[in-house]
Amino acid sequence: MKQMLLFIVVLISASMNSQGIFALKDDAKKQVIHFKNIHNLIIIPLRLNGVEGSYILDTGVHKNLIFKTKEDPIFQDTLRKKIYLNGFGVGETIEAVVVNNNIFEYKKIRGIRQQNYVLSDERLDFSAKFGTTINGIIGTEFFRDFVVKINYSSKTITVYNPKYYKQKKGKRYQTLPLQFKKNKPYVDARVSIEGPAVKGIPINLLIDTGGSDAVWLYDDKNYGLEAPDKNFRDFLGESISGYVYGKKGRVEQFSLGNFKFEKPVVSFLDSASTVIARKIKGRNGSLGGEVLSRFVIWFDYRKAQITLKKNHKFKKRFSYNMSGLDINYNGSILVSEVVPTDVEFGVQRNHVSLVEDTYQFVTKPSFIIANIREGSIGETAGLLRGDVLVSINNNPCYDMTHERIYSIFHNYKDRNIKLEVYRQGENHTFKFKLKDEL
Repeated sequence: MKQMLLFIVVLISASMNSQGIFALKDDAKKQVIHFKNIHNLIIIPLRLNGVEGSYILDTGVHKNLIFKTKEDPIFQDTLRKKIYLNGFGVGETIEAVVVNNNIFEYKKIRGIRQQNYVLSDERLDFSAKFGTTINGIIGTEFFRDFVVKINYSSKTITVYNPKYYKQKKGKRYQTLPLQFKKNKPYVDARVSIEGPAVKGIPINLLIDTGGSDAVWLYDDKNYGLEAPDKNFRDFLGESISGYVYGKKGRVEQFSLGNFKFEKPVVSFLDSASTVIARKIKGRNGSLGGEVLSRFVIWFDYRKAQITLKKNHKFKKRFSYNMSGLDINYNGSILVSEVVPTDVEFGVQRNHVSLVEDTYQFVTKPSFIIANIREGSIGETAGLLRGDVLVSINNNPCYDMTHERIYSIFHNYKDRNIKLEVYRQGENHTFKFKLKDEL
């Protein structure tokens, strides 16, 4: 699955200055949340109006978004307003309903008077793309009332009561100033596209925990932000407005404060995909999970600062999907499995009896090719959009996770792949070799 893009713009609205509050009950000092990490995206458990759910935590979105399901939470507010949302990509606006006075809870955390945008468009099926239930997106307001620590390595978020929090200091930590535009956090960085990394081009980036890639830059020839000569055009992801396209290439260096990354993979978005985003003055792009996940991060919105500390992933080579195949979850299938039994031998008058194996049907995940990059290794091999994955190198795909398939296509340069797929009633096998084209 490509990056999910969660940049939202309200085009039509009225009386929407409702501001909720998040706090820790009983003046608690902190609360730890364990999260799922799917392609560098953070998915946290929360109760909305008493109903359990799973939500993407996204600094790139201001208001909370709720995806309407058959088991909708009970919304307290009956006065509902319609608005229209837009984002990256080329496509139509999406209708949403504004619902006020909602309550979010998780153990000691409680958010009251929360304003939610409820979306019911069938195209926004995040759960199908992730292979796990996604009930919505929690926006940057979650961070406003706390100091929030994100530890990608331990998959934990620690929410601190600002009254008791002591800022991290020392050689291993660096604190950078934040700027806020439309209530979202921005940070200054530098990038060297090609040639010696001397000082680099200064850039201003939205910090976007809802983006799984490393860095997105807006293509700007006049400012020196152009894709390096060695690049390819790619389908970069999908937003509520449609598909997003651009070029992908390795730049010489990316710097965030004193932290420097060599040869990261950066996406350069074309102008058609970023018409609205470019209206934010001074913004050059977004900083996403592939860089953020290499740190332990402390967000302190009240002091307008972010503190960073390297983790074990810091020096990991930046990778990308070398196959060109964009894989989505495709629902469940029934698979016959042997039920483990104790083997018993019965010997009587030279007769030996064995307990026969028994079988049961179990549900397993299925995966499908949702998109193929033009000119990619996968396309050249003959694979098509809509092919259902059967096995990779003779290993059944139903025994794999989405993360495992993602890892195979991203991290195994020069690996030979034998991919079996199901297409129009028949199984087909394709062979290709993963190559780093950048």
